[in-house]
Amino acid sequence: AHPYIGYFGGRFDSSNVDTSKYNALHQKIEYNIDMYYIDKYESVNHKKFKTYKYIFNVKDLSPTLGSLMDYSIKNSYNIDNAFKLYKDSVKYMKLFFRILNYDPYGIKLFIYRIMDKITPWYIIKKSELSFYNDVNMEYLNLDGKKWCLPWNKDRTSIETFPDIMKHAMNDTVKAIIEIVDMLDNKELNNDTINNIFKDWSYATGEHHSLKLENKYYYF
Repeated sequence: AHPYIGYFGGRFDSSNVDTSKYNALHQKIEYNIDMYYIDKYESVNHKKFKTYKYIFNVKDLSPTLGSLMDYSIKNSYNIDNAFKLYKDSVKYMKLFFRILNYDPYGIKLFIYRIMDKITPWYIIKKSELSFYNDVNMEYLNLDGKKWCLPWNKDRTSIETFPDIMKHAMNDTVKAIIEIVDMLDNKELNNDTINNIFKDWSYATGEHHSLKLENKYYYF
């Protein structure tokens, strides 16, 4: 989904005033998507939804998993203490959603808007952090507006975000089934695994070695 978000959200550069229109827009689109799906599938309005409660407790992670993570990351990327870094990251993410996003009465939104008014253009806007904001349906592209990959203006689509989400979920379920089958049959195959988990760039949706540059945006 990131190429889609990249196209509609643009690329903000704090050293280039011409990109000020993109300030926090990428973040705004992602939060709008979150809020849309909360309203659609949960039994509470997104303004009252406690997102942080759905981020798992790192205390539940087993030491065996930790050893595996330390070993794998160390051998793949030469990074030490990967398990600790991972647990710290999840803990801070939980705090982030609880302290900065959860805003059932709009108090934080009010404060963020004041902050945005008094800070210069190159400071990232804060008002989009609050889940008290209303959902802007335009960011879901439900009317099927044509858009392009931000690195290739000739690669166009009219898919909505729910279309993209459906494809992603189907691909994920297929990947899980294929991996579980391999584990059950004790027939691990690196070629098959590499085909399931492709080495794609999240920004472009293509192999990271292609070094593609995003430069085409909605406005």
